[in-house]
Amino acid sequence: MKTEGLNISTVPFSARGSYMAVNYLLEDYYSGYVSCTGFSSNLDKMPFVSTPGLYLRSVCTKGQNNNMEMIRFTPLYGGEEIPYDIWADYGLVRLTCEKGEIAFCFADEDTLLIKGTGEGLGLRLDCVIEGRSSFLVKIPLKSGRFYHKLTNHITFDNYGIYTAKGEVCVEQEWESDHLLNTRCFYDIRESGGQFQCAVKELRTYIWVNPEEDGGREFGPAEQANRRAFEDFYAGMPKVPERYEEAHKLAAYLCWSGSVKARGYLKRESVFMTKNILCFVWAYESWLVAAGLYGTDMDLAYDQLMTMMDSQDELGGIPNFKGDGLESYEASMPPNFGWIVGKIMEKAEFSKDQLDEIYGKMRDYTYFYLNHMDETGDGVFEYHHGYDACGDDDTVFRDELNISCPDLTTLLILQMDCLEKVAKKLGKRVEAAQWKQLSERSTEGLVKTLFDENGMPFAKNNVTGERIYAESPILFTPLMLGDRLPEKIRNVMIGELKAKKYITPFGLASEEPDSRYYDAEGFFRGPVWFTMTLTTIEGLIQCHEEEMAQDLVIKYCDLVKNGGCAECYNAQTGEPLNNKGYVSTAGTFLFLAHDYLK
Repeated sequence: MKTEGLNISTVPFSARGSYMAVNYLLEDYYSGYVSCTGFSSNLDKMPFVSTPGLYLRSVCTKGQNNNMEMIRFTPLYGGEEIPYDIWADYGLVRLTCEKGEIAFCFADEDTLLIKGTGEGLGLRLDCVIEGRSSFLVKIPLKSGRFYHKLTNHITFDNYGIYTAKGEVCVEQEWESDHLLNTRCFYDIRESGGQFQCAVKELRTYIWVNPEEDGGREFGPAEQANRRAFEDFYAGMPKVPERYEEAHKLAAYLCWSGSVKARGYLKRESVFMTKNILCFVWAYESWLVAAGLYGTDMDLAYDQLMTMMDSQDELGGIPNFKGDGLESYEASMPPNFGWIVGKIMEKAEFSKDQLDEIYGKMRDYTYFYLNHMDETGDGVFEYHHGYDACGDDDTVFRDELNISCPDLTTLLILQMDCLEKVAKKLGKRVEAAQWKQLSERSTEGLVKTLFDENGMPFAKNNVTGERIYAESPILFTPLMLGDRLPEKIRNVMIGELKAKKYITPFGLASEEPDSRYYDAEGFFRGPVWFTMTLTTIEGLIQCHEEEMAQDLVIKYCDLVKNGGCAECYNAQTGEPLNNKGYVSTAGTFLFLAHDYLK
């Protein structure tokens, strides 16, 4: 089988607002995520699909970890399965076989249209996949036609299937109680050389307008959805021609990664991926917002605030959430204030938006002041590597409860932003208070987490001992620029220049000569968007623009050459883990629009 165009094995084919995605799954699709913390150890215990094929997948919370596949699509001729090649772009997936072609497009966020052309050509929708149970119920319509309702009996997702052109044959094998089945084929056969079918995600028990929804013309529907993305992309700032293809891919991932408001998601939200582990993650959602500002202001603002919608009574927020779940397992790095501050440099928030931002950011900062600073010195604490968005970073190798310079740095920048917003809102007393708190934390950071030689370090909060590590997370205070003593700035920049952190492919997340370095580890070697972005900003704040620009170009080149992967091998540039990652896309857009010279 040949695949050309958009690689839908790594980049899901989806639409803005949709909880549906179409992927071609290779045999090792899921095993490609082995570096995901907590995932690799459970891989052999979960019933993931391993049969190659083209699938309709649900990204709803109920299907996470397994049971995401709802339907497998296979072309037929004379009732027999036949081979096919795939071509895809941002608006269409086309299967080409000896007997004709089958095309897929989104008519809207809830409806996938499928059109087949060719004498004798058909399509099988296999609805019971690798032992899972789903069933089809035939629903008559007043017109004399009918549709089928597909229910996944594990996730209880419902889909309507309506064939507007062609003939339908359904084959099911039921268990003795007639509640579950072990075989469920929905076969479409052409009539007059064509067929057309619609698959619609149903949020109600009944599909109210199947003939209207499913009978739409394929061509205009495909063009309308394509135009929606092209209009979105056309609104983006221009980038150098060599990055045009990467720019469009990043834009598509952010656009198609969106899901509409539902359940815990109170506004349109962009999932960090529609491959697997499809959720909104706090730190990363704000990076996507930074990448989208200037393109779609409403969508960008929603990404700033979607996690803030779930703020708890302490001021804390979940580290991730989806339509059916929000998790307070970790706190995530508070880069919210820094991102808001960067956006304010180029865009204006409305008065209502500033009021909302200020209230949420104030309470979020008080969460750290009141509950994550046990010593009361303005130096803040992590309780797990998950909190740092650096799960297994070497600073966490011996103890999970630590103080690390990056956290206090981000909160200093957040307090700076609070001061700025408070002034805009006329809250001068509060602005002065935030200035005092920021200065206290800056003094505490320098006093507590730098040694006499000016080197930053992390501290074990249980024993009080210094943690020796060679991770660039320690250099995050560079973001404070001239507010740090010159000696400290020079030492950190000297470390970056003297050692091998910066490879031909970017910033390694662990110094390559370190005994803990792992080229394909999680946060112990690969190039990550997180540390790359904070280091670039830090170098700029410390007047090392040439060094910063080198890292900007190296990261943009990684995306240009390897797509939007979760991370990259620092010594080869090879894309690693999830290769359709929206956080990388958002970071690329942020860098390309704001930092690339």
